[in-house]
Amino acid sequence: MAINAACTNLNLDGTRRHIKRAIEAGATRDELLMVLKMASLLSIHVCSLGAPILIEEAGAAGVSAKGKSAATAACDRMRAAGQWNVAWDPFYEIDPEWTEAFIVCGAPVYAGGILDPKLAELLSIAFDVSFTHMYAPGVRRHVKAALKLGATVEEIMDVFKLCVAQGVQASNMGIPILEQELEETPRATPA
Repeated sequence: MAINAACTNLNLDGTRRHIKRAIEAGATRDELLMVLKMASLLSIHVCSLGAPILIEEAGAAGVSAKGKSAATAACDRMRAAGQWNVAWDPFYEIDPEWTEAFIVCGAPVYAGGILDPKLAELLSIAFDVSFTHMYAPGVRRHVKAALKLGATVEEIMDVFKLCVAQGVQASNMGIPILEQELEETPRATPA
């Protein structure tokens, strides 16, 4: 479900199919909502990629990229706990208030209240490694965290294999279209 729902994929049919299977397997509404939240929060990589470039280019143009200072209690707690991702530093520097709001929104994902922390890390690996995203810094970060939480190499490789299996969506989408077009489109020459 996570791979299909990811904001980098947004596969409606796959998301519906996997939500149904997850419910049948006993997943709760809160668990499924948390996975959907994670699928949405993946969009933070826009800033992880873009903010360093913006800072560099602003400096080259003689423009300051430093934002206004703001109270950032959640960001400060993450730093103190050793959970801060240095990839967030550039967008924190540009807009600490927005970064704080984003961190407050995303922090419950890894708090363990709804999803087991190891599962949250395995899902994060799936989001970052999926072929629609391939975000190497996130993959490395979450693999390290998952291993630290007791995930095995085999479990992480299984996540990779699930992401590869997502490739079947090309056929799931394309074959019905092909069949319909073959039936409806006249051919110039008989086959």
